[in-house]
Amino acid sequence: MHARRLHPDEPFAYLYLGETYSETKRLQLAVEALEKYVRLVPAPKIFRAMSAAPTFLLGQDLRRLGRLEEAQKALANSQRYREAKFRHDVQHIFDEPGPCRRR
Repeated sequence: MHARRLHPDEPFAYLYLGETYSETKRLQLAVEALEKYVRLVPAPKIFRAMSAAPTFLLGQDLRRLGRLEEAQKALANSQRYREAKFRHDVQHIFDEPGPCRRR
């Protein structure tokens, strides 16, 4: 919560807060924090790809709260972000040498 006060526009503070609230079954607070994270994440594809897991968690928490229509939308977005990350990874798999490969 201290990080959120210091940097209110930093999305990762809301991600960690949302994960903590979710783990401790404070679902309404988790949903609020995760929704804020999703709103603050920058638009480029790589950042949206990082939102797959948090958006999935958001969908699960919304479902637990009985907000089924919103949950379905969040889970669909999670799937879309996961697929986008997979496509990105496939396109860039050989861009940088790994620790065992040398150029």
